[in-house]
Amino acid sequence: MDKDILKLSYITTIMEWNIVFCILNSIFDKDIKYNKKFLNNDKVFIQSIKYKLTFIAMLNFIFMPFIFMYILFYYLFKYGEKFYSNPSYIITRNWTLMARWKLRNYNELYHEYSKKFIMSQKPCNEYSNLYPNKILTTINKFLVFILSSIFVVLVFISIINERILINLYITHNKQTIWFIGIIGSFIAILKKNIIETVPDYPKEKMETLKYHINCIPEQWLKNTQNKNKDFFNYYQLQYLILLKDFYYTLMIPFELYKMSLNTKNIMIYLNSITINTSYGHTNKFSLFYDDMNTSEIVDDKKQYSLETFKRNNDINILV
Repeated sequence: MDKDILKLSYITTIMEWNIVFCILNSIFDKDIKYNKKFLNNDKVFIQSIKYKLTFIAMLNFIFMPFIFMYILFYYLFKYGEKFYSNPSYIITRNWTLMARWKLRNYNELYHEYSKKFIMSQKPCNEYSNLYPNKILTTINKFLVFILSSIFVVLVFISIINERILINLYITHNKQTIWFIGIIGSFIAILKKNIIETVPDYPKEKMETLKYHINCIPEQWLKNTQNKNKDFFNYYQLQYLILLKDFYYTLMIPFELYKMSLNTKNIMIYLNSITINTSYGHTNKFSLFYDDMNTSEIVDDKKQYSLETFKRNNDINILV
């Protein structure tokens, strides 16, 4: 992900599973050791990975209606209660799955990187609120005014005669109380999205974000005069994330097929970063000991990873 070897602009949970199954699981044998054919860069082995990607792409295409229905019900059960109890949740922002891979340090355990993403929510929201969509804010204000007027009228009539709440059907089978509930939910959602502010100390907020996620691109810190589009590509509105997940789920068969055409480059890259050490064969980015006693670390991500590793494990090493 860091080196853009897979050439993906967006990733979903299903796509992630396909990549792990087709590529990562293939380079290990049953004893969870590197496959010797992979270490030898065997052409037949690389070709088998290509066939595997093509075959899985075809299966995804054939079973896409079932996969799509599974995703639909999965999100319904996962987010249904959240949207019901907190309707404004749909317009909150969150990190995409791509961001969670891009901004994860090497050797960073799941609970460690999950914690830092949770801690980053506040500075991310503060930075996001500095750049509201003016057109959307105006539309939201207008809709809130209209819906609030209708809401007040319905509530006022219900106060005069409480039987109207249950006995008055505004449509064929919907009572007044149903409309009051729905309109109230929409008002809460729209009000949450009305943000009136001006850019105020964006650099400080981005520096706070870097404290929690030290491997964010340096360009994010430099580009503080204007809206940072790269940041908003990673930190998106929840409903946009859901819509993109549905769209890119449909695109999985085509993405896998394109990946199969690039199999040779993917496997050659994986082979090139797999080195033989006293621990056995391992990924070179997972090793820090070669850089412990040098002040010059070439790979920025590795340096940030080392800093995080030392902090998380309370290690005091002079670098």
